[in-house]
Amino acid sequence: MFNKVLFWNIRGLGTSRKHLRGLVREQHPIILVIAEPFRDDTHLSYWKTFLEFDECLSNASQAGKIWCFWKSGLKVDVMGVLDQHLTLLINSSLLMSSVYAKCRFLDWRSLWIDLLGANNLQFPHVTIGDFNVLRNDNERRGGNPRMLIAMEDFCSFIDDGRFVELPFSGNGFSWCNRQLGMARSRARLDRALCNSKYKDLYPSGRIQYLPRRTSDHSPMVLGLSVSSTKYGHTSFKFQYMWINHEDFWRCVSFLVGGGNGTGKHIKELEAKVEEGEFRLQECYSEDVEVDVLANKVELDVWLKRQESRIAQQVKQKWVSHGEVSTAFFKALQNQKHNMVMEMKLSDGRVLTSPEGIHEAVCVYFEDFLKAKSTSSLPDLVGLILEEVSEEENQFFDSNPSVGDVKDALFLFLWIVVQGRMDLAQVFFSIVSPWCIKIYGKLLVIFLARLPYQGFTLPLILS
Repeated sequence: MFNKVLFWNIRGLGTSRKHLRGLVREQHPIILVIAEPFRDDTHLSYWKTFLEFDECLSNASQAGKIWCFWKSGLKVDVMGVLDQHLTLLINSSLLMSSVYAKCRFLDWRSLWIDLLGANNLQFPHVTIGDFNVLRNDNERRGGNPRMLIAMEDFCSFIDDGRFVELPFSGNGFSWCNRQLGMARSRARLDRALCNSKYKDLYPSGRIQYLPRRTSDHSPMVLGLSVSSTKYGHTSFKFQYMWINHEDFWRCVSFLVGGGNGTGKHIKELEAKVEEGEFRLQECYSEDVEVDVLANKVELDVWLKRQESRIAQQVKQKWVSHGEVSTAFFKALQNQKHNMVMEMKLSDGRVLTSPEGIHEAVCVYFEDFLKAKSTSSLPDLVGLILEEVSEEENQFFDSNPSVGDVKDALFLFLWIVVQGRMDLAQVFFSIVSPWCIKIYGKLLVIFLARLPYQGFTLPLILS
């Protein structure tokens, strides 16, 4: 199966002729899609030969601006040629839609309807191109805010088709207006969407944004791989039903080693029950009847365990609709698994295999942990303040004088007069009870004079 598709909104073949040919020879795509060639489709055959492809197609007859080229050896069936997209069926197994959306908001709605119709053909489907719209305002830097209703329509189209956005590498802002300073604007207008069947067929499919050169759009390379290369141990998932088994460890070993052991054991029990009932019909035997009843009881237990396992995986929806209902959510879950596909070292080498990346990471951290620090620690002793001086220590240890106690007591009374009971509680927790006892008479005299108006208590009485 083919492994690369190159899409580029080239904004005119005249200025990008050499660069396009260089990209084709460097990336070796088996399918090339060009948007906005700014050339008449009568030149299509010339460019097919110039770019070293064998077949070509254009939607110029529908007032479109998409050219498509592919190599021999691919069986290509044309499923749709419209003004904003080309939809091809590749080798009767993969549906690919190439998109160049118009700039008018009202024209996008017809495009979304056409792509949803193509997605209903029940094929693995990938849509790649220049959509000219954002999912949200975070996909731009600079420029004017985009139409909210247009972004909502685009997000609704993705949700309705249960599309998943392919992961990418490179500069995600695929478009730039090439201005400087405050006038510079960047946005992610080019992207690739796929359905869950495509993710099942190409689990490691992703796109790479190449550097912009002659166009204001970045070329996109869609990489495809039939099998996902997994490195290391697979995750172990615990089944909740195992804890109800009387022989827990044997059951765990049986399930892990035998794959779908639950279903196999249920089929064996069903066969035993069916065989026993058949024997009872031919000739009644009490021993056979006991065996049938025992097998039925065990079968009910295993059916409950299987139901518990299924409910744990996808709750009740799994039971009613089967695995088909969870395909979209599985694709979303797989999308969240971040993987390091490529690593560039400081010496210029680029590692692409999981083994090479793993080895390079191990070597880096081994050297990092072995390295000794060559810098000396600064001397911070001079910044540390001295301890409490002898004079301050004597002041803190000495008993308060009568004048200090008097001032503290009248300060408390003034706090009460002001109505600040929260401060009064704090004051009571600090002042010793013996201070209150010494000046109890003064307190009684003062409280007796409170009803008189015009009485003002000084803050500090000396």
